[in-house]
Amino acid sequence: MGQKKDLKSIQVKYDPGADVLYCYFDKAHEGVCVDVAEGVLLRVDPYDETKVVGFTILDLRERSLMQRGFDIPLDAELAKNPI
Repeated sequence: MGQKKDLKSIQVKYDPGADVLYCYFDKAHEGVCVDVAEGVLLRVDPYDETKVVGFTILDLRERSLMQRGFDIPLDAELAKNPI
C-alpha cells in the first residue's frame, strides 16, 4: 500500500448541469485522469503517479444518491478528529 498523508483540506464541487462531482485533496491542481471504473476517474499527479490528487464521478445523480433517497446538493460536515 501507499504512504498515508494527512490532508489539510478536501474540496468538493458539484456541477448540476453536467451532473459531475469533483473532489480535490488539499488544493485543485494539474492531474492526469485514470479511468478506474465506468464513470469514475482518479486524478493523479502528472509527475508522481503514486500520488492521488482527487477524483471525478460522472453522472452522479444517476448513480445512486437519488436512488437511495439523498437529495443533491448533499450537505455534509467533516469531523476534524473523528472518534
